[in-house]
Amino acid sequence: MEEENIKYFNPKDFVNSHFTIVCAKRRGGKSTIISDFINKQFENGDIDCAILFTGTDADFHMIDKNFRFGADQIDKLDEIVERYEVMNEFNKIADPPNRFKVKTVVILDDLALQYKSKEFAEKLANLSVRGRHYSYKPLSLSFFVITQKICCIPTVCRCNADYIIFNNISSMTELDTVMNENFFLLSSSREGKKKARNLYNDLVTSEPFLFVVCENFRSNIKNYSDYIKKFVVKVCIII
Repeated sequence: MEEENIKYFNPKDFVNSHFTIVCAKRRGGKSTIISDFINKQFENGDIDCAILFTGTDADFHMIDKNFRFGADQIDKLDEIVERYEVMNEFNKIADPPNRFKVKTVVILDDLALQYKSKEFAEKLANLSVRGRHYSYKPLSLSFFVITQKICCIPTVCRCNADYIIFNNISSMTELDTVMNENFFLLSSSREGKKKARNLYNDLVTSEPFLFVVCENFRSNIKNYSDYIKKFVVKVCIII
């Protein structure tokens, strides 16, 4: 079975300055899985700072109040990117010991209304396409975009995301989008699509609190196991 070849994802393997979309239904464990990622990355020294933009100010209790912003403060996101652009340009001319080495992750949580805004959609698209160019190593600026419906995220963002992470999707429209953009890469034939759908069904029903991780930054894909991983949230607290 193809599902048996799918390995577990390790948060320490996130690429530098990634753009990641996490999709699940309401109370589907989105905040829990990202909290798990962030806690592990703090423990491993993979990030120095986590910044939250939220419409509810819920969850992510490990993030200090000074780094939590409401949906009406989204302009702060521009300030963060601008500072990274400045540090990135400085690093290009600075000697290695003097370069900035700040590693930040930004979480965009429960911003459904902002996702529908043309201005914010353009901002997201720019981050998905150019974000990593603002923060070459030893800098790092990564984004987790949380959504209940992946179709709310602009197509250009989905196609340029380094990771798409999701669990069981009930909406056929949503599922078709995920399958077309992430699971039919090896074969779009009738048999290939059937195999991909079977793999999806086998994965999302194999373990409780399992998320599928599509590593879309990978090239030269020959097998599903080359870019598809799985991650199980060990402790799922739903509030």
